[in-house]
Amino acid sequence: MVFIPVVLYIFKTKDLHEQEQMCKVIETLVMRFYIAHKATNGFNKLLSEMLKKAGNKDSLIDFINNHNSFRLPSNNEMRNKLKTLWDNGDNKRANLILFWIELFRRSKEQNTKDIVELADVYSLEHLMPQSWEENWHQYANNYDEASELIYQIGNMTILKGSLNSSLKNKDWETKLNGDGKLKNCIKRSTDLIVNKELLDKKAWNKDEIEKRTKILSDNFLKIWSIK
Repeated sequence: MVFIPVVLYIFKTKDLHEQEQMCKVIETLVMRFYIAHKATNGFNKLLSEMLKKAGNKDSLIDFINNHNSFRLPSNNEMRNKLKTLWDNGDNKRANLILFWIELFRRSKEQNTKDIVELADVYSLEHLMPQSWEENWHQYANNYDEASELIYQIGNMTILKGSLNSSLKNKDWETKLNGDGKLKNCIKRSTDLIVNKELLDKKAWNKDEIEKRTKILSDNFLKIWSIK
């Protein structure tokens, strides 16, 4: 809400090209602060100055870079945050990231460019489940070790509907392919690009989680970067 006056000013005074570039800078700033849990309550004091000095994308970036209140979380900071996406039971951040990465990937693939709209109706699923003790104990010796894996962005995906409670904590093979009784499983959401990459995984372990975290983090930094 803080940036609404700036966005309105941009749309009123700039051409289409400059609007897109400047709004992308603001979107990146907001998204990085949101994921990094950084406060934005000091922004409103600087908005009038921003409106005066931000004549184009480059001057907007200079303004942001020269004010500590706006210091953009670095790429390394974002990578670290994407390894610890614990939101006290609130999955909004992870869900948002994965949904936008799906959109980003679709925009890059020729065979998905005919898809005009993708509704945000998906549920977040932890691939190695939060209740890991029974079927995933071989991958962690204690809660801390398990949490280091469970709350990485690479251990999360989005599905058309939540997995049945009796399936979501099962072993990898069952979560991926189902148990022959329950309808929903990861394989039933393979219309999403972020899930297709999971289909050939024979196991889901630390190496796979960390590799996928790096890939998704790279995607995040391509979408929300300032150049």
